[in-house]
Amino acid sequence: MAALGRFDDALPMLALTPAIMARNLYWETQWDPWRKDPRFAALLAGMGRTEELRRARQALDDLGAERGGTK
Repeated sequence: MAALGRFDDALPMLALTPAIMARNLYWETQWDPWRKDPRFAALLAGMGRTEELRRARQALDDLGAERGGTK
């Protein structure tokens, strides 16, 4: 549903994401439009994944800077 732009519909299902799959929430680009949404942060906090998200996003920012992108 998120891929269809229906984040409100996808959010309850995302809360059921198994821990082993949670990393996809921080790396997959399909979630970029919602990463600044406070509900996305609350979802990850509820899953105990706030620090992992912060590290993943920092790694992606650093990689972009190394490749000549902007931070």
